[in-house]
Amino acid sequence: MLLFLALTTSCIEKNKHGVGTTIIVAKVGSENKNRTANSYGITLKSFTQVPQDIEGTAQYFYLSNEDMKDGKLIYVDDLATISYVNINDRMQKFILNKHGLTDNFYSSYSGDYKLVIKIKKSENDENKELTDMQGEIVLLKKDDTLYKHNIIGVLFTE
Repeated sequence: MLLFLALTTSCIEKNKHGVGTTIIVAKVGSENKNRTANSYGITLKSFTQVPQDIEGTAQYFYLSNEDMKDGKLIYVDDLATISYVNINDRMQKFILNKHGLTDNFYSSYSGDYKLVIKIKKSENDENKELTDMQGEIVLLKKDDTLYKHNIIGVLFTE
C-alpha cells in the first residue's frame, strides 16, 4: 500500500496592476510545486502560438505582467467571434454565444464548456492601437465553475 502525504498552503498574490491569483503550494518531500487552485482537475495553461484563424484586430489576455512580457497567453480572440484557450494541454476553440456591449462581457461555447470573459477595466491611449484591460476569465461546465482567474490583456486594432 502506497502512502502519499502532502502539506498545502494557499495564498493570494497580487501584481502591480492588482491582478490576483490563488496559488496552492504543495510540499511533497523537499519538493515544492506551484499550480493554480482547481478542485476539478481543469487547468488553463498558457500558450505562445496564436492560432491561424486569429487575424487582424484581436484581444490577448495573460495571467500576469510577466506572462505578458514573455508572450504567454491564457486567452485570445478575434473580438469574440472565435476564441481559444488551452485546457489541460489541448487547444480548445470557442464560438461566441453572447456579447454584452454595455456590460463588457463575452460568453462563448465549445461542447459542454462555457467560457466567460468579464472586462472590469479598460484604458485606451488615443495615440496607440492598443487598449489595456483587466478582467476575469471563468470556465464553466453546466452550472459548475471549473476555473476562475483574474487576467490582464490588450485589445490590438489594426
